[in-house]
Amino acid sequence: MPEVAELAVADPLTSPALDEGWIRAVLFDHAIDDWVDLGPDPIRRRHVGQIYADHVGAAYAAWKWLCDRSGTDVDTPPAERPAADGLALEVGVADWTGLMAALFTVGRAQALLFADLAASGDEARRTFDRVSRDLAGHAALGYLELRTGEFVDRAAAGGGVERMVAAARALLDEAGLTARFDAGIRPLLESLGLAG
Repeated sequence: MPEVAELAVADPLTSPALDEGWIRAVLFDHAIDDWVDLGPDPIRRRHVGQIYADHVGAAYAAWKWLCDRSGTDVDTPPAERPAADGLALEVGVADWTGLMAALFTVGRAQALLFADLAASGDEARRTFDRVSRDLAGHAALGYLELRTGEFVDRAAAGGGVERMVAAARALLDEAGLTARFDAGIRPLLESLGLAG
């Protein structure tokens, strides 16, 4: 088994986890407010409610972290700009299959980015450790649903996963976390019958 590098330990102000386009989309533009068309299923509605709440919490933690360090008012949105490609794909999903593919891939990448940020110091750990664990939990849900969920369109999921894996790798590349991401996701992709 290849050796995987330790966490890179992010710069606490320039980490891709703190993408201001994503923060604005989630926290101020409410881009995930009516995230997906779920139909009448109450279990999926409950999952999406928790996923939505955790993403808003993550975006708020990231924005407050930046504002506290720059002296900016937390109620003032960041300048309008597009989110990084992977994050834009995640925010833009429109159905349950797309959401599960996004959580499994981009959500997994975000969990790594926030874990890396949490490793940068005690205050960062207190701020971002829970965020990282929440997002990792949603990534696990995404994988389980893609593997066994009855509401997932497996034919549509494959192309979405492959596109989002590439976007997640690009998101992680500048943080030096691509090898860790690949080591974790490759066996899961194989179990789903998808190329790594």
